[in-house]
Amino acid sequence: MHGEKQMNVSIEKQAIFKKMIFLFAGAIILLLSSIIYYGCVGGNGYPNYVYALTVLRNSVISIACFVFYDLIHYLPSLMNKDRSFKESQSHYWNHIIYDFSYYYGLVFSLLLPVGMPFYVIILSAIIAIFMSKVFEAIFSQPVLNPALIGIAFVQICFPTFFDYDLSSTQILLNASYSGMSSFTNVGLWNLISGLYAYSVGEPFALILLVLGVFFSAKKIIDFKQSLIAIVFSYLAYLVLYLALGAGIKAFEESFRFLLVGGLFFSTVFAFSDPIFGPKEKETTYISVSLAIFLSAVIRLYTDFEGIYMGILLTGLVSPIIDKYLPSVKRKRTISVVSSTALIASLFAVCLIFGLQNRAV
Repeated sequence: MHGEKQMNVSIEKQAIFKKMIFLFAGAIILLLSSIIYYGCVGGNGYPNYVYALTVLRNSVISIACFVFYDLIHYLPSLMNKDRSFKESQSHYWNHIIYDFSYYYGLVFSLLLPVGMPFYVIILSAIIAIFMSKVFEAIFSQPVLNPALIGIAFVQICFPTFFDYDLSSTQILLNASYSGMSSFTNVGLWNLISGLYAYSVGEPFALILLVLGVFFSAKKIIDFKQSLIAIVFSYLAYLVLYLALGAGIKAFEESFRFLLVGGLFFSTVFAFSDPIFGPKEKETTYISVSLAIFLSAVIRLYTDFEGIYMGILLTGLVSPIIDKYLPSVKRKRTISVVSSTALIASLFAVCLIFGLQNRAV
């Protein structure tokens, strides 16, 4: 019986490892796309190759910080007297490989602007991994994605290093009319393809869409979560712009507002994360509904990109739902009712904000 349990654990670890390798490959594709883009356009008077090398440098620094933290964190496992040194070494490297710190370090770097100073990356990476380990110890399972903790920390503590306006509220209100388009100076095709200055990996919506479809076909991510997040976010933003008085332009404006930010990135690399995502099927739909609701509230009423903070806050609730929902009768009904209530709240928030800020 014990051997059968060990075999099941091993099979599960292999399945997770396969998913993470696919996601790591997808993140590398985004990194290469960004290197090519910034290598072609450059900026601020610097040679183009400087921007390309900066993207690569920051990613290497981020990955190195994440991996180095794990190398130090798991050193005590080498000193276990109950195992031989060879067994301890194997145990140690298994921790490093299956913690996937190299993947989360890369994802963190993709969320940062190109010009982020290296010392901010190092400090943020260390704090992000430390906080992730602390909450893992508290909940006895991984709950908070360190890459998302890192970008939340940077947005809160170093907002001046972002060379683009993260404030969705200001994007909405600093307009010729209150239903202003997100990034109106950027063509719609550029917004879709990612050919504009933003973070390293977030702008490439078209590539993210292709990756999302491929990963869904391979069952690496849950396409239902992605579909719920994108469709209902778009419809909620459509309500927002209609309430703002954008008229027929609301359809394009809400699409632009959807493209700017981290929603597409999150549907591929965050919602269905094999390590930090919800463990129960019913919990996933509650979690994604809660995340997009919190994202809208944060985007509209603060100066931050809301989706990552929404997912982090959801991560604190998911283990509790995972624990108690399976023991409740009619858990599917509870999941549907909860998700519907959260989606309705999302529409209500967008409608209220739009009416409050409607052009007179």
